[in-house]
Amino acid sequence: VNSIMHNKFIVVDRKKVWLGSANISHTDVGSEYNANIAMVVKNPEIARIYSDEFRQMFRHGRFSSLKNPRAEQKPLRFADGTIVEVFFSPQDDPMNRAILEFIRRAKRSLDISMFFLTDTKAATALKDAVKRGVKVRLIYDALAGSHAASKHSWLRDQGVDVRVENWGGKMHMKAAISDGTDVLLGSLNWSAAGSMKNDENTLVIRHSQVLGGEMLTYFTSLWDALAPADGGGSDRRAGRNPLRDPRAEGIESINSCQDGIDNDHDGSIDADDDGCSIR
Repeated sequence: VNSIMHNKFIVVDRKKVWLGSANISHTDVGSEYNANIAMVVKNPEIARIYSDEFRQMFRHGRFSSLKNPRAEQKPLRFADGTIVEVFFSPQDDPMNRAILEFIRRAKRSLDISMFFLTDTKAATALKDAVKRGVKVRLIYDALAGSHAASKHSWLRDQGVDVRVENWGGKMHMKAAISDGTDVLLGSLNWSAAGSMKNDENTLVIRHSQVLGGEMLTYFTSLWDALAPADGGGSDRRAGRNPLRDPRAEGIESINSCQDGIDNDHDGSIDADDDGCSIR
């Protein structure tokens, strides 16, 4: 199976879980160069679910399509009204059961921070959300934006407000906020490989105004920092040419030409990269 171990989670004493999009690397949790999301969940039941997933990979050597499905996948309901759902790739079909359902439940707003968005079903669901009156905003990674399969330009045409990051590091988050109260996060890019092949995890938390508010505050700070110079939206209809999205390594991307990192993975770094040339 052409798949990768893409999970980022740690289970401590089967009582709490650290999870999210951050790798244990110098650009993710060492210098915080990339934009990521991480969360500590202090709940034995959720910790058990993650521990069981770890066990079948580590102890039994089952990965990707060889993993056993969970016998029980009911949502966890808490006294304050919060609902939590856990999904693992590929056995839990997270694209259909987590991501698409999350998008379809949105009534007013969807705020998405994403590294790669290449899945046609996810893109179509976002288009449908716009058609039913949902305000959809997407902060997208510059490297992913150069990928032939990226859906971000197509989504602009459908009315999604898209802003591509212009900092040196990556928009590495895989997260979304619906109506300011429901959140989705984890290791899963919105791609077919992430949902159907790779070992991944996705957490959905519903009806949490506190968590939704905290995530929305952070999203808004990034969104405002990427505001176009003319003050308009990043949609093509607001006057911005999507062909001029910032490059992952180029003079228009802050610090990318002085950070010593091959941001666009082309084998050239900083001054040696054509994107960093003033010519």
